[in-house]
Amino acid sequence: MSDGTSRSRCADAPYPEPSVDGGGMGAVLSGTVEAARQAFEQAIQLDPTNFRAYYGLGRYFLRLGNWSEAERAFQKCLELNRRSTLGEEGLMLLARRRRHWLRAIQLFFRITVKAWRYTNETHL
Repeated sequence: MSDGTSRSRCADAPYPEPSVDGGGMGAVLSGTVEAARQAFEQAIQLDPTNFRAYYGLGRYFLRLGNWSEAERAFQKCLELNRRSTLGEEGLMLLARRRRHWLRAIQLFFRITVKAWRYTNETHL
């Protein structure tokens, strides 16, 4: 990770390394949801600008069906890092759960365009 492009790619990884989110995403994926919430909240306490932890917290709330808290967390993720696609990915997942198909499709295309632009910026 000595150059800027490697760091940016890592920042956009959909499932961050355990050291970045306190192990929360692993807990969400394994079904240990309360441990996940604690890990994400601890990661946010240690670094309030940790957009990955907000993404994970949003996934936690999404899994529980708490859509308003999920939306708040995904919006915060997007606010903290507009270059990353994580916030929009979370909002897309939320739109799908709510059966807001048009919104989900719009977010999908926004994510795709952002990823395409990022690829062209870093490989040209």
